[in-house]
Amino acid sequence: MQGYAPRGMDVDSNGVVWTVLSSGHYASFDRRKCKGPLNGPTATGQHCPEGWTLHAMPGPNYKGAVQSGSAESAYYNFIDRFDVLGLGRNVPLADIARWFGRLAPDAIVEFVPKEDPMVRFLLSSREDVFADYTIEGFRAAMGTVFETVSETPLAESPRTMFHLRRR
Repeated sequence: MQGYAPRGMDVDSNGVVWTVLSSGHYASFDRRKCKGPLNGPTATGQHCPEGWTLHAMPGPNYKGAVQSGSAESAYYNFIDRFDVLGLGRNVPLADIARWFGRLAPDAIVEFVPKEDPMVRFLLSSREDVFADYTIEGFRAAMGTVFETVSETPLAESPRTMFHLRRR
């Protein structure tokens, strides 16, 4: 199986890098699996194929395709590092959108931005490495499965409620 054309990435709380690929895969890279040198002159960037894992995205493939990818593809990937949605830590957001889509035709989801007091508290003791965690990224990830029926900012809060309908 071969993946290609990464579109964006995120890092989970274990340091595993996740990216979506144009080939209809997620790819994860976990340097803890590397057997070769991790730094120095012999660490060329091509020395750790064992660190990569390809995961076929859910959905049908193209007719006659020999690769195990999917005809479906995501634009970007975000990781739910803190189990905000209650599905577990380090779950890729595009997986969450697909899971919601299989579960029911409609979903009500609250987007909690970094400006939220609880998120500020959680990030107060660490460097903010989540530069791409935005409402635009949330819309893009959910938009792979859902259309937005309504988007309602919550009064006296930076949070937004989304009513989503499966495409």
